[in-house]
Amino acid sequence: MSDRRVGRIADAAVAGQNEPLAQLFHAEGAPAPRVVWKPAPEDLGHPVLTAFFERCQDLPATAGGVAWDDLRLENFDDLSQWIMVLRCDPRLQTFRYIQYGASLAEHLGDDMTGQTTGAFGGHIGVFFSGIYEAARRRRQWLFTEHQPPRRIFVKSWKRLIVPLMEAGDATGFVVANVAENELRAGLEVLSDPVVVLREDRTLCYVNSAARKHLGVPAMGYMGRSLPEVAGFEIETQETASDLIVHKQVVSQTVPGDRGNDVVVAISGAIVRDLPYYVLQFRVPPPETA
Repeated sequence: MSDRRVGRIADAAVAGQNEPLAQLFHAEGAPAPRVVWKPAPEDLGHPVLTAFFERCQDLPATAGGVAWDDLRLENFDDLSQWIMVLRCDPRLQTFRYIQYGASLAEHLGDDMTGQTTGAFGGHIGVFFSGIYEAARRRRQWLFTEHQPPRRIFVKSWKRLIVPLMEAGDATGFVVANVAENELRAGLEVLSDPVVVLREDRTLCYVNSAARKHLGVPAMGYMGRSLPEVAGFEIETQETASDLIVHKQVVSQTVPGDRGNDVVVAISGAIVRDLPYYVLQFRVPPPETA
């Protein structure tokens, strides 16, 4: 990645100065990322990151990181959906994903395996490339938390970056990365199918029950229209903002997957100051003989 901002951010981060990083995010209307070198478990704020921290602590320490030869992904099997592995090319200030966890791909809407940090583009690509370059030079564990672009249905990303060492140099990273979104987390555990639409009525989230009910894959639906994915359109003329302001829930009936009718309750919700439609499918239980 040839963007000069990558070098400036890396230079500043190596020196423990975060102002260029703050300016990068402030220019996009986002808060400055949180950056903690050599974090302690209490800095992480998530059980997945704490578990990852402990697993990495159990591996032999090598010059501030973990040796590539000691990395066994099966040791992180129960955490694998949140794990990334990157390989460095310091000449190009780029970092290529050779492992990208399934949960991360689902939240992002894309599997980044084989792609580079620069492929994100914009300020996020600069941030990723710069912060990994700083971690490569400092050869230290690093925790970051940042706010993604609003098109991503995630409040913030938290990650713990552990250098992977070869001959005394950091040539890659193993990273645990988790998404924070209270609404999404709550919807995912519901047994009812739930779909979330942006105010332009394109999809941004489909919970696991809805993916099963509608036959929607875990990736590839973001930005698509509801008729394209589910075969129907919401009939209300109310905007998501209207539903929120008036605390209104409207219902409509749509064909179900077993030939029966399904009632869909449509309400509104605010996430990161943006309005969304929330569609909850009230699927009747299967008939018993």
